[in-house]
Amino acid sequence: MALNHVSELKHLIQKLVSDNVSTNKKSLAALAKLTKKTENAIKFCRNGGLELLIGFIQRTNPKLTDMALSVLANCSLENECRQKVNRNK
Repeated sequence: MALNHVSELKHLIQKLVSDNVSTNKKSLAALAKLTKKTENAIKFCRNGGLELLIGFIQRTNPKLTDMALSVLANCSLENECRQKVNRNK
């Protein structure tokens, strides 16, 4: 994976802690695209992204929940990420 994707993923993960809904939507949309690639999904999971997604799934904003579920679905295609999801139940 290219270095810029690693730093971009880390930057987007950091933005997920924002209280700004617009920032969250933009970050989740970008992550949904990036995590379609296996190596990006695995990097996302290894860098703590899954734990943050769980928070979005538990929120009452249906748009953020849907977007977080899209990222989670992409990540769940990878065995390593699936194992982490199962541990976070």
